[in-house]
Amino acid sequence: MSTSTAEIFLVEVHAACKHVEARIIKVASSSSQATTVVNLSSNGNPAGNNAYLRPTLHLTLYKAALTGDWESATRVFEQNPKAATAMIMGSMYALHVAVGARKANEFVEKLVERMSLEEVAMVNGSGATTLSIAAAIGNTDVVKLLVCKNPDLPNIRGMDGGFPIHRAAQFGHRETLLYLLQVTKAEVQPSPYEKLLVIVIVKNFNIELNMLWCGEAETDYRTHEIPEIVEKIRESFQVAVQFYDNEGCNPFQRAVLFRHHKVFSLISRIIHEQKLIVADNMDNFSNNMLHLVENLSPPDQLNRVYGAALQMQRELQWEVENVVPNIYQDARNIERKAPRIVFTEEYKELVKEGERWMKDATNSCSVVAALIATVVFAAAITVLGGTNGDIEFLVFKSEKAFVIFAMSDAPSLFSSTSAILMFLSMLTARYVEDDFLQALPKRLIMGLLTLFISITTMMIAFSSTLYLVFGEAKGEFGWAVRLPVLSVKTAVAVRLDTVA
Repeated sequence: MSTSTAEIFLVEVHAACKHVEARIIKVASSSSQATTVVNLSSNGNPAGNNAYLRPTLHLTLYKAALTGDWESATRVFEQNPKAATAMIMGSMYALHVAVGARKANEFVEKLVERMSLEEVAMVNGSGATTLSIAAAIGNTDVVKLLVCKNPDLPNIRGMDGGFPIHRAAQFGHRETLLYLLQVTKAEVQPSPYEKLLVIVIVKNFNIELNMLWCGEAETDYRTHEIPEIVEKIRESFQVAVQFYDNEGCNPFQRAVLFRHHKVFSLISRIIHEQKLIVADNMDNFSNNMLHLVENLSPPDQLNRVYGAALQMQRELQWEVENVVPNIYQDARNIERKAPRIVFTEEYKELVKEGERWMKDATNSCSVVAALIATVVFAAAITVLGGTNGDIEFLVFKSEKAFVIFAMSDAPSLFSSTSAILMFLSMLTARYVEDDFLQALPKRLIMGLLTLFISITTMMIAFSSTLYLVFGEAKGEFGWAVRLPVLSVKTAVAVRLDTVA
C-alpha cells in the first residue's frame, strides 16, 4: 500500500457509523451569529448533488485525484460535468481523495474552483469532510484553501462528533491547529472547544483515531506538551478549563497526571473562581488533584531525568497543595485511599531503585576518593626532589611549580577526605521517601563536587611534578604536562554529553 493510499485508508477506518436519513448542521455566523441549516441526503450530502458515473471512469478519476493528474480529471469532467460530486471507489469523492493524497494540492485548488460551497462541504462514507481529512494529515495549505472557499467548514461535525480542529490536535499538527483556532467559531453548540484542551494535553497516536471524548479505547497515550496552544485556547474560550473528559478529569488534572508542568502553571493565570472550580473537581473514581499527582509518572517523563534517585526527587517536586484546598489533602477516593497512601504504594519500587542506585554510585565514588586520598597523602609527606645536604633546604623550594604542587596537593587531600565522609553519610542514610527531595540529593551533589575538586587538584599536582622532574626539557615533554588537563576536560565533556 502506498503512502498516499495509506493516509486515505487511515481516515476511512471509522466507517463503522450508520448512515442517517437526515442531519442538521448548525454553523454560527461570525457576523450575526445566525444558524445555517443544511438538509442532507441519506449519505450525509446535499440532496441532488450525487451524480452517476460510469464504472470505467471510477478508476480513472480516482487515479487522477490520487496523483494530481488534472488533465485526466478534465477529460472525465468533459464526459460528465457532475463527476466531481460522484462517489468513486465505493465511499469517496474525488476531492476527498485528492486532499488525502497530500501531494495533489494544485489539483485540489482547481477542483475546488469548480465546486459550490455545499459541494465542498460534502462528507464521505465515514462522515468526514475534506477539511477534517486535511487537518488529520496536517496539510495546512489545503486547510486554508478550503476555509477560504467555505468559511463554515471548521464548524461542521463529522459522524463521530468530532470537528476538524479536533483532528489537528489529535494527530499533533501544531501549525494546522493554530490556524484552525483562528477560524473555528465558539458559538456553535456543542462547542468545538469543549474537549479540545484535553486532546491537546493528552494526544493519542497509537489507537485507531478513537477520540478521547468517545472513550472507545484504552488510554494508551503518548503525551506532548504544548502550553502555548493550551493558553491560546483558554484565552479564546474562557470556560474551556471547566470541561471534563469521560473519566471526569478537567484539562489541568490531565496535565498533573501526565506531568506537564508548563500547562499546569497556566492555572495561576485563571481567575480565583475558576481556580477553585478546577481544583475542587474529582474524577469518576473520586480522585482529586492530589491523588492524581501521587500516581507514578509516565515512563517518558521519568526517563527525562538520569537515575532513579533523581527521578524520585523530580516527582516529589510536584507540589499542588497550594492549589487544592486543605480539606482535600486527606480525602479518600473510591478505594478509600488518601493521597499519601496512593503515593507510598505507587512509588514503593522507585524508592527501592533509588536507594540501590544511590548506594551503588556512593560505593564507586568512595573507592575513587579513598585512592586519591592515599596518593596525595603519600605525595604530601614525601619531599619532592629531596634536600641539598641540609634538611631545611629543599631542592625545588625556589621553583614556582613546587609552590603550585604544594597548593594543589593539600586541597586534593582535604576534598577527597570530605568526599569520603559525605559518601559514608549517604551509605548510612534512612532512605525514606521525603529524604529524596533535598537531603540525599544535596549529599550526593556535595560528594561529587568535592570528589571532582580532589581529582582536578590532584591532576594539577601531577602536572607540576612532571614539570619539575623534566626541568630543562620542558619543550620536548610539554605534552606530558598538558595531558592530565586534557584528560579531565575529556571526562567532563563525555559526562555532560551522557547526561544531555
